[in-house]
Amino acid sequence: MVSGDLPTTQGRILAGLQRLSTFQYPEGMFAIWCGGQPGLEITARVAHRLLGLRQLPFPMADTMLIKARDALLEARYRDNSLLCLDAGFGKQMESAEDAVAYYFAPHLTSVAGNGPRQAALQLLRQTVEREGEKAFWKARSAWGGNLEATADAARVMYDAGDELFRPAFTFVTSKLVNGMLYSTADTRALVELLASLKLDPATRAVIDGQEVALGEVAIGREVTALSANLVVRVDEEVEINHLEPRADFQFAVKPSKTSLRLGERIQITITPKEETIAPLVRLFMPGNLALLKGGANAQTAHLPIEREELVVDAVAVRPGRGTLYVSVHDMYDSEKVGTIPGIHINVN
Repeated sequence: MVSGDLPTTQGRILAGLQRLSTFQYPEGMFAIWCGGQPGLEITARVAHRLLGLRQLPFPMADTMLIKARDALLEARYRDNSLLCLDAGFGKQMESAEDAVAYYFAPHLTSVAGNGPRQAALQLLRQTVEREGEKAFWKARSAWGGNLEATADAARVMYDAGDELFRPAFTFVTSKLVNGMLYSTADTRALVELLASLKLDPATRAVIDGQEVALGEVAIGREVTALSANLVVRVDEEVEINHLEPRADFQFAVKPSKTSLRLGERIQITITPKEETIAPLVRLFMPGNLALLKGGANAQTAHLPIEREELVVDAVAVRPGRGTLYVSVHDMYDSEKVGTIPGIHINVN
């Protein structure tokens, strides 16, 4: 959450830029951490994110971006996501991410007939995937996966006035959970998409039987739009009964042992048996165990997509018999929730 106080927000951005500057080497390349090995890929990623601060009063960002640009060009690095920074980064257009970059590259908008932009739009139309009333694009390089790629493509469709905008926008907003997306990459794409929308400020709706003018967020159980471009989010709650296992998400749990001595440590391994972009694990620790990181009782742990399993360390803290419960769910799909029968843990 960012404060609405402008000086506070600017101060936080400056503090972030100051910290980021410690990751950049004098020749312009960035490392993942301070003092780490600089690399082309991470430098390109940072440069792409710094693009969002251009034309804003942050000269430090401009300085870092120019140095990164020069270093990448000198290394003959090619990345279409940096096309709006310099035409020298261009390469063949092959993916949805490439098409978005070509479409918004400023040096292409003046080309007679807008040939590259039309080619980009055509590629997006040809590669779109359908999911009922939703539309999405498969990502090739986006860190946020299909969600980030689709949010960026939706921005193209909105600008072009294409009919694919609405199903693409529906796909992106359907992935919001508690008002948030899973990663900073797809959140960045969503923010840029929302910022590009030119909505009528005089939006009206009927909320729970009463007609209102929507100047800000309103909450109700039944909403009827009276004007176009009204964004409505539908929340739902999924109740999980661990005494009645459900298999909508397949996974396995294996503790290194189930009988321990007081003070002894164990490892709990959770392995998903199906692919998903944002799997989350929730551990309900028995009273005789505690996680080494976080403490006793119910704990939540994240299962990163780039790993095949999650290994959690726990320690026996009191004698007795307890039951370990685990659930795994897809953060972007409320229906994909799995539980298994509880595992009995004995501590002597």
